[in-house]
Amino acid sequence: MADKPNKAVNIDQLLGQLNSRTEPEADRSATSKAAVRKHWQQTVKRQQRQRRVRFQWAMAASVMLMVTFSLLNMNHQQGPAEPIVWGTLLAASGQVNIQPPGQHWQPWQPAQSIVSGSRIETADDSHLSFRLADNSQIRLAAKTLITTADQSIFLQRGQLYHDTDEALTAAPLIINTSLGEVQHIGTRYLVSKQNNQLTVAVRSGEVSIHPVHQTTPGQRLIENQVMAMTDQGTSNIRPISKHDALWDWTFQAQPAFNLHNKSLHEFIQWYARQTGLQVDWQGLESPSKRVRLQGNIENMNAEQAIQTVFLTTSYRYQIANGKLQISQQKK
Repeated sequence: MADKPNKAVNIDQLLGQLNSRTEPEADRSATSKAAVRKHWQQTVKRQQRQRRVRFQWAMAASVMLMVTFSLLNMNHQQGPAEPIVWGTLLAASGQVNIQPPGQHWQPWQPAQSIVSGSRIETADDSHLSFRLADNSQIRLAAKTLITTADQSIFLQRGQLYHDTDEALTAAPLIINTSLGEVQHIGTRYLVSKQNNQLTVAVRSGEVSIHPVHQTTPGQRLIENQVMAMTDQGTSNIRPISKHDALWDWTFQAQPAFNLHNKSLHEFIQWYARQTGLQVDWQGLESPSKRVRLQGNIENMNAEQAIQTVFLTTSYRYQIANGKLQISQQKK
């Protein structure tokens, strides 16, 4: 019986030893599990980030593909860019041909649109007028050849007349020739390139002239001045009246005045402006507003037009020294 206490002591010792061995094992197990869990969580997060990056790149690529497809589709639907309309034909007489860019020469058509880069040629006894986008007007004389460009005209040969009076704001326009360039400053002016001579005349306003010869200084012409310059660079400036014969062809090259139900007063005002004459009404300005006109003066020169109109009225006219004098026929 003396051995039982010893056995009890031994069991207690054994239990203490066992407990001392199992507790650390539990701690190590918990620590290991925590480490494993943390590693797993980090791995999952890393994989999620990688998936998000791949998804974002895929979305970006899809968007770029859609944008590229849309642009290609729009370009396919829109086709090539439309040419810029440079002017609209108003009137023409005789043989006038127009060559749009990349096309063959073709006869003019009423109200035809003229695109930038077109060539226009008038034959003998022909003329042409067209309106630019700024509402100014260009008139071409017979035997004239031009090429249109953005805000410029190349005058290879012949004569042109530019009238900016009806333009709300006249756009810049340069007339280029082989001898120099002409630029207007709100005006009515004429440019002529014949053989080896350049002639510029100003009816109203101003123009600047820049010769191609570097040794020849630029010139500025004002109202009632004309300059002639040769291919050698020599030039001279002289006075010119608004009714000089140099302007005669510009009357017939313009669109005809529509007489239908217009007053004699309206016609006289228009006629005086186009011919550069001053009107002496002699007290008949107000009565002339009550005279109504009919008929047609298309393709008539200045003399034929005024004769035709006054023959249908009880009024008379006389032109002398730059004045258009109005009188009434005696009954």
